[in-house]
Amino acid sequence: ALTSLAPWTSGTVATATIGTSATAGTTPGLAQSVAAGMSLISATYSGKTASTTMTVTASVVQSLLITPGNPTIAKGKTLQLGVIATMSDGATPDTSAATWSSGDATKVTVSSTGLITGANVTTVGSPVTITATFGGTPRTTAVTVTAPTLESAAITGTLSAAAGNTSQLTLTGTLSDGNTVPLTASAGWSSSDTTKATVGTAGTATTTPGLVTSVAT
Repeated sequence: ALTSLAPWTSGTVATATIGTSATAGTTPGLAQSVAAGMSLISATYSGKTASTTMTVTASVVQSLLITPGNPTIAKGKTLQLGVIATMSDGATPDTSAATWSSGDATKVTVSSTGLITGANVTTVGSPVTITATFGGTPRTTAVTVTAPTLESAAITGTLSAAAGNTSQLTLTGTLSDGNTVPLTASAGWSSSDTTKATVGTAGTATTTPGLVTSVAT
């Protein structure tokens, strides 16, 4: 074999390099692509030269990763997904040009920038597939939507200061999907000074949750 004995050259080193017997630390005949283009690769031995043209195409997507992977969100909540691309030349380019799609927009919607929204609770074991495509390469992740979560709670009602009077307070919760839920009967109520006012609470059979009784002014 003459491969290891021959001097090798690349006509356009900006496109491709080639290992040669004349350069220590390289492997003779091993070509390395650098950038898209064409280069004439030649080997010479005993006064004879052989050549071939090496064509280097643009780098392609080697791997694609969606982050976070297989997320779970509550109904009404949003989550920003991202995509990381690794190219065949090792580069990690900006992926803002990636396109996004949802396998079931009635359950999970996705914006052009990868922002997902839980529209409806998914069936157990049947998450929604979200697809990101970059450089012609698609990648998917599975999104599960759970029941809406409690975001806030508010007390309404007017208190009477007269001793012996009662006032009914109401506790209403707001969920992550924007709906409201009555919490008065299930909430734990307490008074910071029972010598001035008492309040009924859940779990006590003889009281009415949220019912305030003025004891003293």
